[in-house]
Amino acid sequence: MVAGSESTRDPTEFRLRDAAFSIQARLRAPLWNLVQDMPAICSCVLERLAPFGVGLNDLRIDNRDGNLGEANLGFWALGFHARCSIRLADVEVHCQELSQVEIRQIGQLTQALLGSVLDGQPDAAFVDYQATFRMHGVPGTSSPATFLQQFTSSEPKGLGPVTGSGATFHFGPNGHRTSSAISADMSSSFADSIYLATRVVFDADQLQKEDLMAEVGSYLKASLGALGLTLPATGEPK
Repeated sequence: MVAGSESTRDPTEFRLRDAAFSIQARLRAPLWNLVQDMPAICSCVLERLAPFGVGLNDLRIDNRDGNLGEANLGFWALGFHARCSIRLADVEVHCQELSQVEIRQIGQLTQALLGSVLDGQPDAAFVDYQATFRMHGVPGTSSPATFLQQFTSSEPKGLGPVTGSGATFHFGPNGHRTSSAISADMSSSFADSIYLATRVVFDADQLQKEDLMAEVGSYLKASLGALGLTLPATGEPK
């Protein structure tokens, strides 16, 4: 199948070898209480995140090179393999080992973190949410090169034998989504595997934060399905 054609085949099982996930909530205006009333922000974080094992000794204030835009309050939620950061411009949760934790738990962690920011500065508001999955895995019985070839109709000539290809697709607004993108390429981390990255941005004015993770899960399933892939029950982020 070449780019632009449609497939009626059943989805191919995508066997995960590694997966990471991050979600970023951009603030409509700077979170000034992060520098003006740090104790209030910290207190709200500790209250909301205590059920996730986060205590006072876990909090870290980092100003890096002195750039105000890089100043952040961060911590590791070790039981969730996740790094959480609150900055003036955004709030982020990054899970490097998604195979070791349930996506439902990451969703609960995210909701608690976003809630703590709104508690610490009640006039704060989010403008959008960006979710990114990065995955390495094996596309069924196809070789990575064969699987990826379906997304390219031609390749550069005269440079040697082609050992693999890749493609990135960008998409415009669709429902709650303001934009999204899918990338498929050869994995540089695992042999005989492909690398997939999906990114989606949701309009915070159209999507309640309580519904965010359900939309993220639906988009992951839809984006993999658009590539002709599906996650096995044992490999799907839970």
